[in-house]
Amino acid sequence: MIQDFSASAPGEMTVSRGQQVEVVEAPASPASPDMVRVRIVPAAPTSGAAVASSSGAEGLVPYSCLKFPPRSQLNSNSRTELAEHGE
Repeated sequence: MIQDFSASAPGEMTVSRGQQVEVVEAPASPASPDMVRVRIVPAAPTSGAAVASSSGAEGLVPYSCLKFPPRSQLNSNSRTELAEHGE
């Protein structure tokens, strides 16, 4: 995610800049072509830290909040893409 987004409607999900998500469905529906359904990617635990409870959660976020990795870094067998944080 390249910016924070606060959910304001049912089905939307609050996310933070830097959080990694997986695109599940884009666009989420013809009625909202600027929104995509994403899933939170579990962060790798560091020093025994617990994985956040929001890992695996799904919801809608604006397409404009996503940054996609270069095509060369995508797994060709995957039907989804990871959106990674902006720097």
